[in-house]
Amino acid sequence: MRYRELTTRKLEHVEGQLKALKFMVNRGEPIQEFINKLNYTEEIISDVKSLIQQEPLSPEEGYGLQ
Repeated sequence: MRYRELTTRKLEHVEGQLKALKFMVNRGEPIQEFINKLNYTEEIISDVKSLIQQEPLSPEEGYGLQ
C-alpha cells in the first residue's frame, strides 16, 4: 500500500478526535463546538477514503473476487 503510513496517521487522528468528542460530551461543551469537531473528523475520514481510492486494485479486487 503506497499510502499506508499516511492512512494510518489519519486513522489515528480520527481516534484522537473521537476521544476529544467523548471528552466534550462529558464536560457539557456547547453543541456548536461538538458539531465543528464532528465535521472536521468527517473531513479526515473523507481524506482516508480518497487515499484508499488512489490505491491500485489487487488482481482479486479487479475481478470482483473476495
